[in-house]
Amino acid sequence: RRGSSGWTLRVTGERGHSSQVFGDKYGAGAIFETARILADFYDEVRGEEYLTFNPGVILGGSDVSFDEAESGGSASGKTNVIAQTVVVDGGLRFISGDQEERARDAMRRVVERHLPRTSADISFEDGYPAMPPNDGNLELLGVLRGGHLVRRVPRGWPGRSGTRGRRWPHDRGSRGLELASYRGETGGSPHPPSHEGGERPMICLSFLAVDQTNQASASVSTAI
Repeated sequence: RRGSSGWTLRVTGERGHSSQVFGDKYGAGAIFETARILADFYDEVRGEEYLTFNPGVILGGSDVSFDEAESGGSASGKTNVIAQTVVVDGGLRFISGDQEERARDAMRRVVERHLPRTSADISFEDGYPAMPPNDGNLELLGVLRGGHLVRRVPRGWPGRSGTRGRRWPHDRGSRGLELASYRGETGGSPHPPSHEGGERPMICLSFLAVDQTNQASASVSTAI
């Protein structure tokens, strides 16, 4: 399962009459700088397997009001005024903590470059960690398919890690399961005290049971 985190890009430029855009006094403006950054994200950060990033909301103009909690807001401007402010709110998905950090570093490098008379800053917000595929997961899956713990494993399971987000799309009215082996990639370790600092990962096994009316569910986690 891929992890997810958020990012917010804030860009500023010099406000002035559009007849002077690209000149020494006012430069390129915030919207042109934002367009450059997003285009460079596409050209330079995109490409690794499982890695995706998406700008979900963009607001730009002479005056911008952005509500982080709602991921939305308002913007106003005029066609003859160089835009002063842009805010972009986006998401990032990754298959491991290392991939997340590589993507963040690459995005920071893009943002550090500036068109004339502009500035920009990008911040990141941790979401939930990635659970990369590994041999331990596949071995445990073999045990489960052998009928030791459950009667049925969904067809096509496991699927490609890049095709799903936080939840596995179980068939309605059937039994399914989701498992992962990971070592706590957001700082707070998922390990019990006896595993702190050790090499043995924690294996979390979640069993989802849904009846025909979609009423019943249960889950359990255990350390192996």
